[in-house]
Amino acid sequence: MTSLLKSINQSMHEFASDAPLCVALSGGMDSVVLLHGLVLQKRFSSIRALHINHQLSDNADSWQRHCETLCASLDVPLTSISVDVLSELGHNLEGLESTARNCRYQAFEKDIAAGETFLLAHHADDQYETMLLRLMRGAGPSGLSGIPARRGLGLGRLYRPLLALPRQALLDYAKASQLSWVEDESNRDSRFDRNFCRNEVLPLLATRWPSYRSCWAKSSQLLGEADELMQALAELDIADAATKESSILNLGALQLLSRSRLRNAIRHWLLSLGLDDVGWRKLNAIVVAFDATEQKTRTLVQANDFRLIVYAGKLYALPPAQALIKQSLPWQLDTQECVLPGNGCLRLISSVSMPTMSIDRSRMEDAQIRYRQGGEELKMPGRPTKSLKKLLQEAGIEPWLREQLPLIYIAEQLAFVPGIGVAENYSASPSDESAFTVEWVQQNFNCPSNEKSN
Repeated sequence: MTSLLKSINQSMHEFASDAPLCVALSGGMDSVVLLHGLVLQKRFSSIRALHINHQLSDNADSWQRHCETLCASLDVPLTSISVDVLSELGHNLEGLESTARNCRYQAFEKDIAAGETFLLAHHADDQYETMLLRLMRGAGPSGLSGIPARRGLGLGRLYRPLLALPRQALLDYAKASQLSWVEDESNRDSRFDRNFCRNEVLPLLATRWPSYRSCWAKSSQLLGEADELMQALAELDIADAATKESSILNLGALQLLSRSRLRNAIRHWLLSLGLDDVGWRKLNAIVVAFDATEQKTRTLVQANDFRLIVYAGKLYALPPAQALIKQSLPWQLDTQECVLPGNGCLRLISSVSMPTMSIDRSRMEDAQIRYRQGGEELKMPGRPTKSLKKLLQEAGIEPWLREQLPLIYIAEQLAFVPGIGVAENYSASPSDESAFTVEWVQQNFNCPSNEKSN
C-alpha cells in the first residue's frame, strides 16, 4: 500500500498542489485505485472525476451509481457523461472496441478544461497488451514503444501516472485498502482482441517466460528511443525541404532521400500537420508513387482526410477535394473579413508594400464575390487586357486553386483577383494612404488541430 502511494507521489512530483486534476473514473479497479491514492495523500486540492457511461451493458447505470457513491465518500466532484456508442457503430460489431474508445475520447476532449490535466489509470500490463496488439497489426517503432505517458488532450493534457506499475501492485493496494469496484462482464469475452491478449495470450506467455514483462519494458524503452531518433532525422529532412508554407515541401530535397528515409520524413510531416498516422501500407504506396524525375502535376494519394499532389517541383498536402458552392456573396467593405463557405476567407490588409495590388477604397462599395465561369478578362494598370486564364497561368497559380479562386466584382466588372492584381480603373494612386488590398486565406493544414493518439 505504502509502495503504491510512493509511486504515485513520485510520478506526480511535477504537479503543484493546486494543479487542476481530473481522473477518468470507470468504476473499475484501476481507476478506483488511482482516485483513492490521489485523495489519500491529501497533496492536491483540486481533484475531480469524470465517468463515461457507454450504455452498452445492462449494468452501466449501476456502475455510474457506484462512481457517484465513491466520489461522495471521498468528497470529490463527479461529472457523468453518457455516449451513444451503438449509434456510432451501426452494424459493424467488429469495431465495437474502437468505436467505444473514440466516443470516450471525444467526450474527454469536450469536457477537459483549459490547463487541466486528465489522469488515466493505465498500468504496465495495459502497456504490454497494447504492444502485442500493435505487433499483430504491423506497427513500427512508434507504435511498438507502447502507450505514451503524456500528450495533449483538447484544451488540456493527458497523463498516465501508473504506467510503470504492474496490475498486481494495484490489486494489492485495492485489497489492503478494502476498496470496492465494478467488474465489466465484457472483459471476460475473449472475442474482443484486447481481452484475448489479456485472458489467453499473456498468461500463456508468462508460464513459459515469467520475466517477459521486464524484457518487454526494456524493448519498449529502446523502441521509444529509436522513434525519437527517427523523428529527429525527419525534422532535419523536412527542414531541408521546407517552404514558407508548412503544408508544402520542395521536391528537389526529397528526391535526394532513400525510400526508407523518405517514408520517415513524409510520415512525420503529415503528423506535424495534425493528420492521423497514415500507416505503413499507405505510406509505402506514397513513396512508390513518388517519381524522382516526375515534374508534371500528379496526385500521389487521396485519402479521407488529405491529398498529396506533386506540382511544379513541390509536394503539396491538401485537404480532401470538395464540391465548391459557387454562390455569389455580397461584401460590404466596412467589414475586415468575408467568410467563404468551404473556401477560407477574404481579408482586407494594408497595401503599402504592394502598390501594384492597391485598391482605391472609395470606389469599392457593394462588392460581390464570385467564381470563374469562363471568359473573364482583367486590365491591370499599365498593362494590356488579358484573359484571366492566361493571367493565372503566368502567375503559376496551382491548377486545383484556379476554380476556387474568389473574384471581386464591382458594378458587374471584375475589379480584383487575389494574388493577381487590381483592375486599372479601381487601382489606388501611389500617394493614397487609405489604399488596401485583399488577401485570400485558404483552407489548409497550416493550423493543425488537436493531437491524435492513445
